[in-house]
Amino acid sequence: DSGLSGGIESYTFNTVNGTDYYVYIAHYGAGNTTTGNFTISRTCTTPPTPPDNDDPCTATVLTPGGTCIPTPGTLEAATDSGIDSCFGTPDNDVWYSFVATNTAHTVTISNFAGSDTDMYHAVYGPIIAPDDCNDVATTNNLTCEDFEDFTELSGLTVGATYYVQVFTYSAGPETTTFDICVGTPPPPPANDNCSGAIALTVPEVGA
Repeated sequence: DSGLSGGIESYTFNTVNGTDYYVYIAHYGAGNTTTGNFTISRTCTTPPTPPDNDDPCTATVLTPGGTCIPTPGTLEAATDSGIDSCFGTPDNDVWYSFVATNTAHTVTISNFAGSDTDMYHAVYGPIIAPDDCNDVATTNNLTCEDFEDFTELSGLTVGATYYVQVFTYSAGPETTTFDICVGTPPPPPANDNCSGAIALTVPEVGA
């Protein structure tokens, strides 16, 4: 409806080849007998191709490192993987995976731009053979993050694969772009526990 203005009305939707679609046209007011002419047209365009990492089994592989090296990502044309264990609306989710090289790693999502920058991400795992990407939906959801786009993970299994799901909080198609990386926290100092305490020498009084 064009707000009773008589203006141009349009509607965009996805179609399936070989399917018949019907367009119903009527006056806004019930029982109105107003008649007149109108023009109707349609335009068909090829939808954009989803990102390569649209599903867990085509996840982009990230390599953990001491320095967080960002990998660019996009949600444009992403579709719903059907995995939803958090808040938000993962109808435009993309996927990343990494193999844990430490019991602790960080996931950082940054440099958001585009139609919606209210980002959301979840981490699933561990996936250990013979389990694979098809088991993500039934594995542990380690964290769901909305307000924080930096996640500290601990208690990880070295050598296991973990999957990161990235999407926006709101529903609908997005053109959002971002950077993502997996880092490794530095080791604690030698005196992190009492067993490694550094002995201090107290000088004698009057010495």
